[in-house]
Amino acid sequence: MKKLIVGMMAAAFALGAFCEGEDPNPLIVSDNLFGSIKVDSKSEFTMVAVPFEGFASQFSGAAVPNSILARDVIAVENLNAPDTMHIFKPAEKDGDVDSYHNYVATWGTYRVGAAYWSYLTWGASVIFDDENLEAEKTPNADVRLVPVGSGVFIGRDAENHPEEGFSIYAYGQIPQSFDLSEAITIKEGTKRVLSAPGELAYKRVDLNSLDWGDTEFQEVTGRAIGERLIGLGGTSDSITYFDTDSQKQWSFVRYGNKWVKRLGALGEQGYNTVSLVDDAIIPAGLSFWYERNSSGDASLTWKK
Repeated sequence: MKKLIVGMMAAAFALGAFCEGEDPNPLIVSDNLFGSIKVDSKSEFTMVAVPFEGFASQFSGAAVPNSILARDVIAVENLNAPDTMHIFKPAEKDGDVDSYHNYVATWGTYRVGAAYWSYLTWGASVIFDDENLEAEKTPNADVRLVPVGSGVFIGRDAENHPEEGFSIYAYGQIPQSFDLSEAITIKEGTKRVLSAPGELAYKRVDLNSLDWGDTEFQEVTGRAIGERLIGLGGTSDSITYFDTDSQKQWSFVRYGNKWVKRLGALGEQGYNTVSLVDDAIIPAGLSFWYERNSSGDASLTWKK
């Protein structure tokens, strides 16, 4: 099936939270547990963390803990039509293909007396497969739940994409029932979008300080020269994020029982290299991809 997001993983983006320094504290967290993250970006696609849950008043029925409705993840009024939002939808069973739920910022109108007012909303997209003559409808944004600790992609239309960049805002309630002692499972052969939940999103994530439980990893091999490992071989899990400053895609793999940053080709020989310096850091406020390539399932537990 044809997808709306082609080459999305190659897009670079910049994201900044309302924080600064190595151990930042949120500036906008009030007594009612309101949370806010500001995303500054110059990229076509921006990956935004989902650390907050929805307020009870936002749900049509009973509130769903540790979830937020797709319509409420991003303040759509700070974007413009036809900007887009894409939410990763992992395969539900073997044989299925990973896909996305897709939304488009759309102008609507409502009437008050004799006056009509315009408002911006997330409209569900339809993907049409012209080879099989099938249409796949995305669930409406007012019923599609997005879990805390995941992420969404925001796509900026070319006409709304200024060179100086733009800002995206995410709001919500800091979750109180998120179980930080419960391990998150990443099944063998799958990929997940993850971000630090709640107030942890305001701090950088040290991958080597997380609790990985009894997870067994395959490690890359190579020849250690100084602070680098040269000529990578073997298969490892990978964690990928898009850096705010360099606007590059960076990945981490396993070596020596820890996560190390992949640097890419070195010199004319094109040897793959990784840095052996302990800098497996995801900047504050970012979400990231985890791809499980080793045998068995992986698990991680957030530490407060």
